[in-house]
Amino acid sequence: MRDATGALLAVGSTVTLHPNLIPDGGIAFGRVTYDGLDSAPEGATVEFAVTPGPAEAADGTPGNNQLVINELASTGDRFIGTVTNMAAGPAIYSFIAIACLDDAGTITAAAFGGATQSRIAPGTLGTFSIPTTVSNCDRYVIAADA
Repeated sequence: MRDATGALLAVGSTVTLHPNLIPDGGIAFGRVTYDGLDSAPEGATVEFAVTPGPAEAADGTPGNNQLVINELASTGDRFIGTVTNMAAGPAIYSFIAIACLDDAGTITAAAFGGATQSRIAPGTLGTFSIPTTVSNCDRYVIAADA
C-alpha cells in the first residue's frame, strides 16, 4: 500500500483469495491484511501482483475450484442457492462470496459464507444461505470454492 505521494506505507502479511485457482479471465475475491494498519489512509493506493502457480498441490491433490454454482436467489435478507461439487474428491468447508455491483461495476456490498454442508461429496448438490443487509442486488458476481 502506498500513500498519495507514492511512499510505501505497508505490505500485506495475509492474503486470501477465493477461488484460489482462477481460470483465465476469471474473477476472485480477496482480502489482504496489512501489518500495522486498521484501514487505508485517504488517497492510498494498493497494488496486487498475482503469480501463477500449479493447478495441483505437490502431493497431486487437484486444485479446489470445482464448485459450480447452479442457482442463486435473494430472499431480501439472505442469498440462497445450490452448488455442485464437480471434483473427484469431497468439497470440504466451502467458501462463497457475492458482491453487488452498481451500473459502473463498483462493488456496493458484499456477503460471504459457506455451504450449509461442511462436506459435499463428489458429484452431489450442496446448498447455501448467506445473510445480507442488501435489499436490492440486481447486478452481482459470485465465486465459490472449497
